[in-house]
Amino acid sequence: MEVGPALERMLAADDFAERESGWVEAIEALARRHNALGLTVHLDPTVRNFHSRPLRVIDAGRFATACIESVSDSWLRALPRVGAIDQLLDSTDVLSDGGVAHRVAGFYGSTT
Repeated sequence: MEVGPALERMLAADDFAERESGWVEAIEALARRHNALGLTVHLDPTVRNFHSRPLRVIDAGRFATACIESVSDSWLRALPRVGAIDQLLDSTDVLSDGGVAHRVAGFYGSTT
């Protein structure tokens, strides 16, 4: 299954069920591609409910964990598991002000 057509169906959908169906097709295809690479242990590529909510998700955290666990370099494994500043903060005021964003960089450790 190609991801593109599934995403196109998702974007063209007129209702939530159709959108979710396209999303599920795309994300499960990506999960199968991840498994085909053989870089980590095989992970269940099917979506599951998000707690008791009527939403289906892939639980991407388990893919991230598997990727980290496959890293053999101890220095890399020891690095903090944080993303870019816009994943840490959700503030347009901070993200659009380079000076403020630079001060927040201390969260990531050394700023040199």
